[in-house]
Amino acid sequence: MPSPIVHTILPACLMASTGVPSALPRRQKWLLVVIAIFITNSPDFDLIPTLFDDKLWSTVHRWYGHNLFSLTALALLGRWLIGKYVPALPKKAAWWTAILLLASHPVLDGMVHPQFVETGVPLFFPFSRETYHMPTW
Repeated sequence: MPSPIVHTILPACLMASTGVPSALPRRQKWLLVVIAIFITNSPDFDLIPTLFDDKLWSTVHRWYGHNLFSLTALALLGRWLIGKYVPALPKKAAWWTAILLLASHPVLDGMVHPQFVETGVPLFFPFSRETYHMPTW
């Protein structure tokens, strides 16, 4: 599983390379960085129950935070946060920023070598328990 550092640094570098944040006021740039860190790591919030019971690791982690339904809800939340705290960012750029930052998380998790019990990303959970991987590890 990629660490929170990888989930933060890689998407942030990609976002910075687009040049969009450079046109923002200084305070909004920093708010966008904080929101980007939140967005890219938010699918892993399904780890919170495992802090209380480590047996939940294989039944909760990735199943509830990494499917298309929760990713859609998190993208909407991310877009709302960007719109509220970074109003200088154009609406279209805010949508793309939220979606791409969030989409980076399951892509990175799909690249993990099958060394854990729950490898891959269950995109269609709860309708399917099939997990998806990147073509190569």
